[in-house]
Amino acid sequence: VLPAEGVTGDEQRTLGDTRQPPAQPLRLLVVDDDPLPRRTLATLAEACGQEAVTVAGGEEALAACQRERFDVVLTDVGMSGMDGWELAERLRAAHPGLPIVFVTGWAADDVEERMGRGRSKPDAVIEKPLTLNKLATALAAVSSRRKLNGSPAWSRRAWSTRCSPS
Repeated sequence: VLPAEGVTGDEQRTLGDTRQPPAQPLRLLVVDDDPLPRRTLATLAEACGQEAVTVAGGEEALAACQRERFDVVLTDVGMSGMDGWELAERLRAAHPGLPIVFVTGWAADDVEERMGRGRSKPDAVIEKPLTLNKLATALAAVSSRRKLNGSPAWSRRAWSTRCSPS
């Protein structure tokens, strides 16, 4: 099991349900104009037993969401062309309820500030550098608010268990 970053022993014991996340893999759409983090995030998702489809930008992501069903979209924020903010707004308009996770190298304060200026709020934020634990935490945050793939919410601990290296 991966340790939960910044979590004390008492908090670790109360993170919740230790059942495994859904056996049916989630379909994740990974959007990043930089091929290295795009592939890294897809590899981490696959290590967690999820199915990852990758695209290089916002227009491709919109087209993919028209053709296929995804459970979660993981998008870089600072992309050329259509940035993650615009993509989130357009996805929310076309696919209400589709969970969107921002992946960013920007400071969390920058993301919070932009949300305060009326920008679309993501369901979760993953700060770079990317790790299995950060992905597990984001998937747990999203699943705690929504039933993903028809399954109940799963705790961060359960996702961390699912994402532990074998």
